[in-house]
Amino acid sequence: MKNQKISVLIIDDSPIIIERLVPEIEEMEFVEKVIVGFTFDEAKQLILSAKFSIAIFDINLRDRNGLDLLRYQKFIDPTVKIIMMTGDHSIEKHNACMDLGADYFLNKFTELENLQEIIKQLMANRI
Repeated sequence: MKNQKISVLIIDDSPIIIERLVPEIEEMEFVEKVIVGFTFDEAKQLILSAKFSIAIFDINLRDRNGLDLLRYQKFIDPTVKIIMMTGDHSIEKHNACMDLGADYFLNKFTELENLQEIIKQLMANRI
C-alpha cells in the first residue's frame, strides 16, 4: 500500500455488525480510522464531511434503502470504493448494486470473515 493510510466508512443499523467490523478493520496496517454511522441521514452528513477511501453500506437501513446511499455516494465522489452488504442476499440485489457502481457485494452471513481480504484487493486495484 506504499505507506498510504486510509479511512473506512461503515453504515449499518445493526450495532452487532458494527461491533464486529470496526475492530477487524482497525487492525489492518493501512487503516488509519474507521468512521461509523447507523442511518441514511447520518451517512449523508458523513459523506459530505469525512474523507474516506472505502465505504461499507448495508442495503437494508431502517430509515432508507442502502441503494439510495450508493447512488448518493457515487454522485458526491465516484472514486470511493463501495462494498454493499446484506443478509438478504439475492441475485436481484446483487445486480442492482453492481449496476449502480458498487465494487463488491457482500453476504453478511457467509463472507464477513473475508472482509480484510476484500478491502486489500479493492485498495490494490485502486493504486
